[in-house]
Amino acid sequence: MGFPDLDSIFTQSPSGVYTDVVPIQFYRVRSNGQVEYDTTRYLTISFNLPRYAELSIVPENSPHDASSTTYVMNFGTMVQNEELRADLYVKGNVGYGVMLSSMNGGKLMPTSGGNSSVPYQIRVGNSGYLTPSPAGAQFTVAQRYFGTSSSGERYNLRVRLGNFSQLDDGDYQEVITITVQAW
Repeated sequence: MGFPDLDSIFTQSPSGVYTDVVPIQFYRVRSNGQVEYDTTRYLTISFNLPRYAELSIVPENSPHDASSTTYVMNFGTMVQNEELRADLYVKGNVGYGVMLSSMNGGKLMPTSGGNSSVPYQIRVGNSGYLTPSPAGAQFTVAQRYFGTSSSGERYNLRVRLGNFSQLDDGDYQEVITITVQAW
C-alpha cells in the first residue's frame, strides 16, 4: 500500500478537517517466550485541509504551471482585429470565481504618453468578448461551484485588437489583473 499523491488530495478532496482513529495493540512477551495481548490504545490523527485555489497563465495548449502567473502578449506591429491567445488555468479543491480588471479601461496606451490608443476586447473560455471598462472595475469572467481535477480547469484566453486610426510611434501597453477567489 503506497501513500496517495498529495497533489490529488489537495485538489480532489473538499476542504475541511479530516480525522482518523488508529488502534494500537500492545503485547508482552512472557519469560517463557509466549506472546500475550496486553491492551489497546487509540491514536487520533487529524489535519486541516485548507480551502485552496490557484491560477496560472501559460502559452496556449500548455499544462498548468503554478509558477506562471505573469504573461506578456506582444502584438509587435499592431493590425486591426489581430488576436493573441493564451490559456488560463484554475486549480483547487473548492468552488471559485475568476475576476479581471484593466488598468487603462480596455485600451492599449502609448508608453511615451501620446494621445492615441488601441481598443481591445478580451474573451475568457466560452464567454463572449468583453471590453473591460471602466479602468479598475472588476469583471467576473468564470466561476465554478466545486473543485477541479488535479490538472486544473482550462480557460482559453483571447485578446483581440479593435479598430484604430493613425497611431503615434512607440510602444503601447496595458496591464490586466486576473484574480481567483476560493469560495
